[in-house]
Amino acid sequence: MQAVIAEAAARGQAGLDLVSVDSTTARAHHHAAVMVLDGEWPGPAFRSDKTPDSLLAGLHLRGAISWIRSLQPD
Repeated sequence: MQAVIAEAAARGQAGLDLVSVDSTTARAHHHAAVMVLDGEWPGPAFRSDKTPDSLLAGLHLRGAISWIRSLQPD
């Protein structure tokens, strides 16, 4: 994704000066979108602390669990 953005910026098709989203927040949203598309998101729907770091940590944990389950034979 970063390579695509860099290529678009080099062609003058992306104005990176307007980007103000924290990279941790962006990664967390990206991972969440991938999990939703995979259908592998039966995680908790409630969160008492909704910081980007805690959300990203939960997504990494869920990704690790999904990966481990994929290694087990059917």
